[in-house]
Order: sequence, then C-alpha cells, then structure tokens
Amino acid sequence: MLHDYEKMTFERIQTLPQGFYLSYDNDGNVVLSIKAVAGVVTSIVKGCPITLYLIKDEKLTTLYIIDNPQMPLYFKGMDFTDKHTEFPNFEEVVIELIKAESFSLVLLNEANYQIANSKINKANSINIFKKWLGDSEQVFEIILSNTSLKTENMPMYIDSFQNKIWDYKLIHNKAYFKFDEYTKDGKHGYHQEFSFRNILSIYYEPNKELFHSIKKSNGEEFTDFVLIYERAVVLIESKYTISSKQTMFNKAISKAVKQLANAEKTAIEKPDFIADPKVRQGLANFEVLLKICIFYDDGRDLSNSFKNISASFTPETLPIFISIDIFYQFASYLQIHNENYKYYIIKNLLRIRADYSKKNQIIIINGFNINTGVIELVK
Repeated sequence: MLHDYEKMTFERIQTLPQGFYLSYDNDGNVVLSIKAVAGVVTSIVKGCPITLYLIKDEKLTTLYIIDNPQMPLYFKGMDFTDKHTEFPNFEEVVIELIKAESFSLVLLNEANYQIANSKINKANSINIFKKWLGDSEQVFEIILSNTSLKTENMPMYIDSFQNKIWDYKLIHNKAYFKFDEYTKDGKHGYHQEFSFRNILSIYYEPNKELFHSIKKSNGEEFTDFVLIYERAVVLIESKYTISSKQTMFNKAISKAVKQLANAEKTAIEKPDFIADPKVRQGLANFEVLLKICIFYDDGRDLSNSFKNISASFTPETLPIFISIDIFYQFASYLQIHNENYKYYIIKNLLRIRADYSKKNQIIIINGFNINTGVIELVK
C-alpha cells in the first residue's frame, strides 16, 4: 500500500537526488522516507541496518545505511520541522522519532516510485537521550531497523510519460516496473540500468542527447548508453554485481571494459553499423570520445577489487570507473551550480581522464565532496 504524502512533503522529496526526509502522516506519526539508487534500495529491502546519528552542537542529522559495516553509506539532512520546545537544539520530528515506539519507513527509488512502505517497531529511547545530553559522549544513536521489508503488496508502476519517451520499454523491454521482478541475480542489472537511465534523463534530453540500449544494424548490442552533446560522445556501460565474490566482480567489470573497447572501435571505424540514425549522425562528426563504466559500490575495497583489472588491461584502454551514486551527486551538484551543466559534466570527466592518462593510472571515482564540488578517486 502506498503512503499518502502531503503535497508539500512529496514535492520536497521529489527534489532530493538521494537522501532522507522526516515528516508526519495524517495521524501525526513519524514517517522516515529514504530515496536511493537501485543497489541501495535492494540492500534496505533485504534488511541491512539503518541508524540515525545525532551529534551535539551540530544541526545536521545523519542517517547511516549499513550495507557494508566497514564503509556504510550515509546521508545528512536538516530543516525537516521547527525546533523542539523542550530540546531547542534538535528538530521536533527528530525528538518525536526518539520517543516513538513505531514509525513508517517509506523507501523510494530515483523515479520517486515507492518500493516499500512498512511499519517499523523500535524502543522509546527518550530517557537515554536525556541522559546523553548531560554526558560527555558526542554522538547519540537511534537504531531504526535491521529487518527485511515486504514489497510484494506494492503496486506495479505503469509510467505513461516515461513509456512514451522510451517506446513503451520502461525496463527490460516491459511497459511496467515492479521491484520484485529485479531482486535476483540475472535480473538485477536491468534494475540499475533503469535507475541510471532515470538519472541521466534529468540532465540530458532522451532520444536527442541521450540514447539507451543502442544496437548495431545486425541486432548486436552497441552499448547501454550513448551521450551525444555538442561534439563529444560518451559511451557508457552499467554493471551491478550482487555477489560479494571478487571473481564475479572481476568478470562483470572485465566484460564492461571489452564491450566499451568494441563500441569505441565501432564508433571510430564503422559508425554506419549503428542502427539508430541519430546516433549514426552524432558519430559521424565528433571530436572527443569518453568511455565510462558505471558500477554499484557496495562498500568493497575498491583498490583491491580493481587490481586484477589494472593487471589485465593497459591504462589507455580502460574507461573511467564511477559508482552510480557518486555520479548522481556529482551531476546534481553541477546542475545546481552551473547553468551549462550538460557541458561541465562531460568536460570535468574528460579533464580527469586526460590528467590521469598522462600518469598511466586507472581512474576509479568513488567519492564526491558536496561542499567543495571535488571528485575523490581511489588511490
């Protein structure tokens, strides 16, 4: 069953690229809404722990999604409600969440589709909170959930607007989206591809600048995504492994490297082999070409994870590797701060590519500082 948001609350959630929001339902009960990309959504549904952290003298509230204990994902948020009258350093809804013995957890994807809506039981910890206020300890932890969420009763989405854009292929050649169909190995990759298409559609115009699931004239796959903007061409492959085994990760990433190398060769030597006439036209007159592999960072040690890739391929043949959530943060930041964000998304990645090509180094982007706008690379 879908959660019925107030109009203003849902509008605020819609503006979030990723993150969380605290609000109330019609009965005054606390609602925690989490909006995330495909891999994170899947981890939460499976039951990874979710914890809220408060820090003394800090206005921000931090939500940790502990899909990997060594490197948990976190979001920061503030300005959900007014300050609490008794505890003026904290927002009212945060204090009500501490007091609550249950709350609603609503999980959304980047398209604002509700994936889960569950009532979560928790302990009332207001007395522990009051004690903490007088202690020297700086951090207060609210354990919210570590149980799997039910999704089977959530509705099937038929998005007429997106279907019209993408020729009634919302995901995996289907005109509808239902989360349960993409939780198993073999289908989960389509889920991330759908997620990333939604993300790219925010910044680039579908079927004019952004092209998805492009084929050659003989029916063979060209690449997952093609961006054509001004005289730049970006070839993108999306890879998502749910297995923790390093061999499976290596296999997926190696496949992406080879697919992109073949796509690059076709783009340069045989652009007439591409079935889509708009893509053919773009490939006939480009000046720069960039290859990107989008992957899901589940918290694994990326430096070690990419060692085999570095050993198996020469640096000049490798694409830029960037996790899907970091790409989203990076692109959203540029959209906010630059009117010509389409240009700067590609230009900044090309600059990084040029800088590290001189050093003959693999480029793995897994961090972004939203305060400075600086991309962070795995060393």
